[in-house]
Amino acid sequence: MLSLSVQSSQAYSSYQAYVPNGYANGQDTGHCCGQTQFRFALAAEGYRWTEALCNADTDGDGQSNGLELGDPCCLWTRDGGIPAFDDDISLAGDANSMTFRSMPSFFAHSLLMGLAWMLLAPAGVLLARFGKVSLGEAKSAKPAAWFRFHRALLAAALMLSVAGFTLAFFMVDESRHLASAHSIMGVALLAASLLQGAGGALRPAKSARIRPLWRIAHRLIGASTCLLGLATCITGGQWLDVHLSGWNLGDAPVALAAAIMIAVLWAFAWAVLEGHAALSAGCCDRNRSTVPEKGSSLARQASDSSARMSGRRPSAAVTAIL
Repeated sequence: MLSLSVQSSQAYSSYQAYVPNGYANGQDTGHCCGQTQFRFALAAEGYRWTEALCNADTDGDGQSNGLELGDPCCLWTRDGGIPAFDDDISLAGDANSMTFRSMPSFFAHSLLMGLAWMLLAPAGVLLARFGKVSLGEAKSAKPAAWFRFHRALLAAALMLSVAGFTLAFFMVDESRHLASAHSIMGVALLAASLLQGAGGALRPAKSARIRPLWRIAHRLIGASTCLLGLATCITGGQWLDVHLSGWNLGDAPVALAAAIMIAVLWAFAWAVLEGHAALSAGCCDRNRSTVPEKGSSLARQASDSSARMSGRRPSAAVTAIL
């Protein structure tokens, strides 16, 4: 009997290595309350941590196995994998055991970054590019309207980005901060945002010799940062869809599709405004080309006609123009 008990204990211990954080709750991971559905599901998968097993909710408590075991995005592997979390690990086979790691933190991060980089930042960039025509340049010492709106939108985007990044920093285990393309892009995005914000705050005077170079750098960094922000939100949409699946809120890639659609709409808006600006510039050039130059034959004809209508002698009118 003692031998069988030891063998059974060793078997349970070996199975714990097949799932993320399997040792956190000891044998209760799969045998918390008898023969659990999680244990049978693990055996059905050949004792492998598969994406299907990770996304499944074997105990029916509304949380996926991956979420309860600290691997909500199903990235853990046996060969040296590190779970996203190693604390607050609940039992995937017990409906009465649930993790307190809930949706609000993920949704808050997604909301903050989505507002910053899928709404405010693109609007601010487009306003700087095309707002000068519609809102006009400054007519006094007060900054132009387009510049005030541009500055307010980008400042708000920067503040939301800092808040969203801070939330993500504490939401994810330190060992996972740079474990995915999304997290690496997020760090690069924050760095570029801070650099762009500092450059905008320290912009040189219009009369400064380095102002043209600053303007080129500011535009290039701004456009690149905006594109990086949109791309980061698209990869974030993939992660959010995984979490939504883990919380049994649907399997369709809703967040990813929404992020891609918004990015396409901004690209379409930019193309339309760029085309309109090009057409407007072309019309202005044609209008300039039809204005007769001083001293040309068209100018003399126009002055003669004007002189006849006014009752003056044409030669005197021509002499006045020339």
